[in-house]
Amino acid sequence: MSGIKYICIALLPLFAAAQGSYDGQTGSRNFIVHHSASLAKETVQRIVDQLESDYQEFRYYFNLTVPGRTRVVIHNDQFSFQSAALAHYFETGTVYNEEVHLAPIPFIQRNATLSSVLTQQAVRLVLYSRRMNGCPRWLYEGAAAYFAGIQTLHSPPTYIAIARPSDLDELFAHPHTEKEFFNGIYLAALSFESILERYGEAHAVTLLRLFNGEFEYEEAVPYSLGVTLERFERQWQRDVQQLLTKYREARGR
Repeated sequence: MSGIKYICIALLPLFAAAQGSYDGQTGSRNFIVHHSASLAKETVQRIVDQLESDYQEFRYYFNLTVPGRTRVVIHNDQFSFQSAALAHYFETGTVYNEEVHLAPIPFIQRNATLSSVLTQQAVRLVLYSRRMNGCPRWLYEGAAAYFAGIQTLHSPPTYIAIARPSDLDELFAHPHTEKEFFNGIYLAALSFESILERYGEAHAVTLLRLFNGEFEYEEAVPYSLGVTLERFERQWQRDVQQLLTKYREARGR
């Protein structure tokens, strides 16, 4: 019994540290941001302001809203971020259980562009209900990555190693390497861009909105885009390849 008591006493400082690690809290109309009190106020305010701005923009763009105020956690270490959000160790942000989780700010600043990461999370948040109602991950991630500007900020992959957009979902779930994961995100961004270019903004938005629990993917594509799923996927491969060529040439590759 004394041994158990000793373990409990020894763990108390760890629990206290964990509970006190997000002792800072900054609220806004649609978000409650939990963060370390030591994080610079200017940085926290920048994050809050951009999340609010992006949320307002994309809630109207997709005509979707998120109920209540969303909890945002700025993690102090990558282990906490991975554990709380079930994220890969190399990710910089994600939306999980209707909460926005951000990796430590220094990690984001070393590996990505903060404004892009925040926009990506805002779009993910607005579309989260669609993802939970059957929207394929490649389309969900594609919209978020496209509006975050991934296709202009990152280098394009050297080739397409997938046959259809749904193959990206397996890649996201079980990436072999960090590069493979981010190549998938890049191709997802081009996938959404190709839908915008070929079918138009109204049809692209309709496609996403159809995932409301009543439409399956095989039904949503022809209903919103006016083509069979088979034709859509054939055109997808050609369109994405053309976009890849365009972005490679823009980077002088």
